[in-house]
Amino acid sequence: MNTNEDDYVSLSFKIIFAGLSVIMLLTMGGGLSMFALEMMFNTGDSFGIIWFSGAVIGTLLVCIPNGMIVIHGLAFFSKWNVYNCAFQLGVNVIWFIYEGLADWPLHTISIAFPLLCMIVLRSSSYEQFVEYYYHLKTNRRREREKLKAAVERLRK
Repeated sequence: MNTNEDDYVSLSFKIIFAGLSVIMLLTMGGGLSMFALEMMFNTGDSFGIIWFSGAVIGTLLVCIPNGMIVIHGLAFFSKWNVYNCAFQLGVNVIWFIYEGLADWPLHTISIAFPLLCMIVLRSSSYEQFVEYYYHLKTNRRREREKLKAAVERLRK
């Protein structure tokens, strides 16, 4: 990173915990959402491949945005996590309305995961998590451009 104070962004335990908790809550909520869809449409007996493909899609919807944030520093992928969380919350609320109070502890847990995830997504710690990786990648690009310019000056 640059030595300028304006460009300095650091990670703390709280910021790392916020980033990891978003990934964990989205994964657990996605599993419960797939279970809810399977219970609502009763596809487990005859269409196991639909459940499996839904689980794969749900996993990719968690892995791709967070991988792009961490590896490439693309901050706009954090909106995908919000959309994923809203989808999970919608599916679980519909499942609660569909089933009634039959399995209320499971419904409470399945609604709690996306709600907790939404709270963490709106926190300043998660915003700093995304901002850290964005600045890390842009500073690497800046340093690479400076090195290329220095090499070009030396060649002339």
